[in-house]
Amino acid sequence: MDSSSSITVKNTVVNRSLKIESIGESNGVLSVSVQNVSDQDIEYCVLKCHVDDKEASFSFSVLPKNERAVALEMNGLPYQKDMKFSLWSMENRVDFAQEISLYDDVFDVKCEGNYIEIKNKTQNDISGKIKICYKNLQSQTLYGSDAYLLSVDGLKRGETKQIFSRYLDSEKSRVIYIKYDQ
Repeated sequence: MDSSSSITVKNTVVNRSLKIESIGESNGVLSVSVQNVSDQDIEYCVLKCHVDDKEASFSFSVLPKNERAVALEMNGLPYQKDMKFSLWSMENRVDFAQEISLYDDVFDVKCEGNYIEIKNKTQNDISGKIKICYKNLQSQTLYGSDAYLLSVDGLKRGETKQIFSRYLDSEKSRVIYIKYDQ
């Protein structure tokens, strides 16, 4: 368990997995920016610490290795100057069973407006569900614990389909991984 006694916790690594890059606020709520420095893609985890006499919790989902993410404190803890941080820990960590991928050799995928466009680049039909996971961004950093999963039923060779999502904004969202039966 890593700890720090003041707001200067930058570069603290918690459980050899999450490197704290900065602490700040968003709309008055305490936020933390981290990088996954482990050798695994993290499906979900909760980062906790003591802030003065309170406990703060931050949840992260779909955090690929070497990626950065920012999250707000789960209970809306207000940010204040001169907060003291200690006893950093990680709980409820779940890693992906296999490495996540965009399968660039199989698909072209891009965000357009409120749509994800996916194209089968191969000479073979792909049957079954194709699942596409995307996350929203804050200044090009993965934002919060919300990850969105969309799906399409198969793609014929060379076929392109668009999938609508009201939470998608092509300028503030990024596809993280694709899952399909190979």
